[in-house]
Amino acid sequence: AFSALNDIPTRSQIYWGSTSYREALRLDPASVRAVNNLADLLVHQGTGLEEAVGLAERGVALAEAEWTRLLRDHDASENLELRADLVKRLHRTLLEYLSALGTLGQARRARGDATGAIEAWRTALRLAPETMQEYRARRHCEIAEVLEDGSRDEAVRRLDTASALTTY
Repeated sequence: AFSALNDIPTRSQIYWGSTSYREALRLDPASVRAVNNLADLLVHQGTGLEEAVGLAERGVALAEAEWTRLLRDHDASENLELRADLVKRLHRTLLEYLSALGTLGQARRARGDATGAIEAWRTALRLAPETMQEYRARRHCEIAEVLEDGSRDEAVRRLDTASALTTY
């Protein structure tokens, strides 16, 4: 992702990024990272929002399926070494799953689907460990930003929660 003004991608970078992610997906259609990064790039580009939502939904589905499979394998295994490896893989997959849910919310929001965006971010908040304070704060802020006027009280609560999570 792009974190500073100097990191705003040029048209050339967007083109080559898009081309690279599409090639990565051609080689590995189940790559959650490539699906998610392409969706994120399209959202930031502001075009291809239908494709971005579709990609983000695919990324969520892939990550959820992998996380579920790993969890099932972990629970079924009696081998301590294998279980330890599966815990590491579960953690990495959960991070990809949460990233995909964040991107899905952003893609839906960019497409004008506030309800769908909030749904994705609420799911992410249910799954994210309490220790991921910055991630959780970001999701609360995103939800607060898209809530309609009738939900002002919830927006204020979410901003208060986000503020509490980022206080050092």
